[in-house]
Amino acid sequence: MKKLLGLILAMAMVLTLVACGGSKNDDNNAAVQAKMDELEAAYQDIYSYYEDNGLLAEGTPEGLVTLTDGHNETKATFESNLADGYSEEEADAMITLLDEQIVIYNDMLEGMKAIMAE
Repeated sequence: MKKLLGLILAMAMVLTLVACGGSKNDDNNAAVQAKMDELEAAYQDIYSYYEDNGLLAEGTPEGLVTLTDGHNETKATFESNLADGYSEEEADAMITLLDEQIVIYNDMLEGMKAIMAE
């Protein structure tokens, strides 16, 4: 939960960087899009794990709701900024944030797998 809150705070910091200048181009957008696709795949892995192991049978667990809310916020921010284009600085900041989120998502999935194996 602390990681998720840290992730949300980090996202807020990235949003402040998005207001900074710099030239915008398709290469920057493509780089961020590729990283966003990677994050989406990691999120889908978590959701599928919940589904495949019957963890959604009695409703969506609070942790997954929180993760989904944060994930949807990240996607909305990405899509909003994509319309204006990413400068090199903005793309670097967003990619760094997305890399951190991917690590967190993968750690969460491995943690769930370990718990289920017990």
